[in-house]
Amino acid sequence: MRPNRLILSTMLVLSATAAQAGTVKLSFLDEQTAVRGTSEMLLAGGCRPAAVSALKLAIARHDLSPPGFDRAKFPRQVRGFYSFRSISNLLEALPHRLCDSAHPFEFNCFDTVILLGKDLIQVKPQPDAITGPFLPAFTWTNNLTYRDVRATARDAFALSYPSWYIDATKPIMGSIANETRVCLVAAFYCWHALPSASSDESRSATLMRVLGRDWERQGVAFPTNMEVVLCHDIAPGATEVLTSHAGLLFHTSDNYSYIEKAGGSGPFVRLDFKDMVDLRCWLAWEVNGGPNAMPDHRLFVTFNNERIELLTTRQK
Repeated sequence: MRPNRLILSTMLVLSATAAQAGTVKLSFLDEQTAVRGTSEMLLAGGCRPAAVSALKLAIARHDLSPPGFDRAKFPRQVRGFYSFRSISNLLEALPHRLCDSAHPFEFNCFDTVILLGKDLIQVKPQPDAITGPFLPAFTWTNNLTYRDVRATARDAFALSYPSWYIDATKPIMGSIANETRVCLVAAFYCWHALPSASSDESRSATLMRVLGRDWERQGVAFPTNMEVVLCHDIAPGATEVLTSHAGLLFHTSDNYSYIEKAGGSGPFVRLDFKDMVDLRCWLAWEVNGGPNAMPDHRLFVTFNNERIELLTTRQK
């Protein structure tokens, strides 16, 4: 499956100037009015009723524990949403990246996308076929993400997802065929091997070709009524890129709605905005923001298999 189009962006700087695109609304889906409204939006966007019901179960489970981060700088919540004058105001209110919240590790970002993409994100269910090499990602207790090499999607899935996580998420992911989940996790939560590139622009084009080749080899077909948002991180001098985060983007009549789970420990998030600059700034912060940011890393975001953009953050 080849990309239909390729948009190479200029480097985006996370600054007040870049982020004055307009009002941004944020919900952690921890209030029933916001959950109901988001469920209606997801159904209107093509998500299956079983998937939306399962998402509400995951949200309810997450809300059983305290949120794990301070909202002291947030404005007053109205019907489950916080309204900010700009994305820069929102980011300034966050005490840290949401994925670093002090909350039990539960449902993750990749399973959220796979769940809501039920029947819409297609993959050839061949978990035991030798379609590798796969470069599955996995995390140790030091919070560093490593990779290994596996020949099949099932072996890659088993390395990325420990058995306790599979058991804990089984009630939520029950509407997704296990073979589908195995193959999509292996395709999305992984590393990709890159040839060397001389510039960020050529690296963008090369990365899009590599991703498209790997997704085609694994039989992935993206939806048409929503966009799968995947974030990719390349360390300096590396010839491998890690796909580290995932979300879903919906375009309504007059704005965008972005849905994600902020890692395994962070909250569920709905971000409503009118300018894509806001989402780029949000993703740059969520993937590589805060006091532990690594400004020498290169961050990329892909939207389905159609376009790629380069993101950077600059600390104020």
